[in-house]
Amino acid sequence: MEHIRILDGVRALSILLVLAGHTLPLHLGPLRLNEGTAAAGLSLFFVLSGFLIVSILERGMTPGAFLVRRLMRIVPALWMFLLVIAVVMQPPVHVLLANALYVSNYVPGALHNLSMSHLWSLCVEVHFYLAIAFAVAVLGRRGVWLVIPAAVAITGLRISEGAALDIATHLRVDEILAGGMLALVWARSGETLRTALGRPAIALVATAGVGALWYLSCFPESGALPYLRPYLAAGLVGVLLAGRPPLLTPVLESGVAAYVAKISYALYLYHMLMIWGWLNTGSTAERYLLKRPISYALMFGAAHASTFWWEARWQVLGKRLTRNAMPSMPARAR
Repeated sequence: MEHIRILDGVRALSILLVLAGHTLPLHLGPLRLNEGTAAAGLSLFFVLSGFLIVSILERGMTPGAFLVRRLMRIVPALWMFLLVIAVVMQPPVHVLLANALYVSNYVPGALHNLSMSHLWSLCVEVHFYLAIAFAVAVLGRRGVWLVIPAAVAITGLRISEGAALDIATHLRVDEILAGGMLALVWARSGETLRTALGRPAIALVATAGVGALWYLSCFPESGALPYLRPYLAAGLVGVLLAGRPPLLTPVLESGVAAYVAKISYALYLYHMLMIWGWLNTGSTAERYLLKRPISYALMFGAAHASTFWWEARWQVLGKRLTRNAMPSMPARAR
């Protein structure tokens, strides 16, 4: 699919929100700002994933090629991270295996320490990859339309279970599915949306309104709003795509945002490790004024090395293995 620069900015925003939620002292009295801010970042990350995946599959990439490319994108980086964890922390073998096989969000104790507590989200991603690839393999391109009833079903299940914020795939994947729904709407009504949000004032008001509701929906205390979080996150991305608000677009399309987006996956992997041990001890002032800058330098250094010196090699291999990834689909798939 064509490269959409503003989505780089949204991806950068998503990882920066996660970093803020996990590494900064954001609590304000009874307000649980850390948890909500991290959840906000992940909701955008998931929506972008669903948008990208449904877009490329609907355009005709074969399920096999899709899986090869996606697994080459995420597996080598995770396994290298787990190797580092194994050397530094020496966790139990079953913990390493549960995370390496993307089932840790269903294995008790597999997310047993701070540095691995965030890996559950990768399980949700991979479970979605496998499910959508299977749907397209069976039904052809029209299989992507299953994201709509699947999202409704998952949200309904979340409501029935009272799961405002959960790590189990069957209680969280509607955030990715909502991104897939946005991709289907954008492919067919993108120009209409651009026209509707074409005036800068309208785009700014829509962004502020949807953005405020989306951020509130990331807090379990917000009543019924958390159950709408997937769709509000998708709505915010859609408003940014269509409206391109003038005050935000230059920032979201900047070179800095593109760089942060490029290394965002590795940043996500390594950020919790870099606030472990000595780096997370001492007084509040010592931890956040002295040690956090060191942590951030380590995070970005590790992410840069992982992205450009390790992950890039595997992504090139994935593309070589799938050169003919966009053949004509069978008639039933059109």
